[in-house]
Amino acid sequence: MNPLLNNYQIQQLLPHRYPIQLVDQVIEFEENKEIIALKAIGIGEPALRGHFPNFPIMPGVLLVEALGQTCALLLELTRRQWKVGDDFNVSDEQSLGVLGGVKVKMLKPVLPGTLVKLKATLDWSKGPASSLNVVAYDAINEKKIFVRGSILVAMAPKSSLSS
Repeated sequence: MNPLLNNYQIQQLLPHRYPIQLVDQVIEFEENKEIIALKAIGIGEPALRGHFPNFPIMPGVLLVEALGQTCALLLELTRRQWKVGDDFNVSDEQSLGVLGGVKVKMLKPVLPGTLVKLKATLDWSKGPASSLNVVAYDAINEKKIFVRGSILVAMAPKSSLSS
C-alpha cells in the first residue's frame, strides 16, 4: 500500500508536530468527499506510558484528535484542489482549522501494535464550518471499530485565537 502523502508532506499541510501529530500517512483521498489516513500505535507512544500502567491503551481523546487532523487534511487538500503528485505551495496561512464540536462514541480500546485507519467523509460545508462523519477502525480487521461519530471543523483567523 503506497501512501498518497507521507509524514513529511502532512507536516507541510498541518501545524502539528511530534508528539501531537497523529496522522502518519494518507492512503486515499477524494476531493470534497473522503479521506483515509493511517496511524500506527506503537508501545513508545508518549501517552501510553501512563494510560494505563500495566495495561496501555491509546487515550480516546488522542484518537479524536487524530480524526480531527484527518478532517483538516481533507478540507485543506480540497481547498488546494490537490491532485496526486502535486507539490505543495507552503505559505504562512492566516487561519487554522479548529474543532468546533465533537460527537463520538468510543467502542473499543486501541492497544499498542495496532494500525488504525482514520476515515473522514464530508457531510456538509457552510462558510467557514464543515461537518464530517468519522470512524477509526483496525486496518487489518476492518469490522473492529474503535471510534465513530461526527466532527465539526471551523476555519478561524489565527488572530482571533490568541485574544
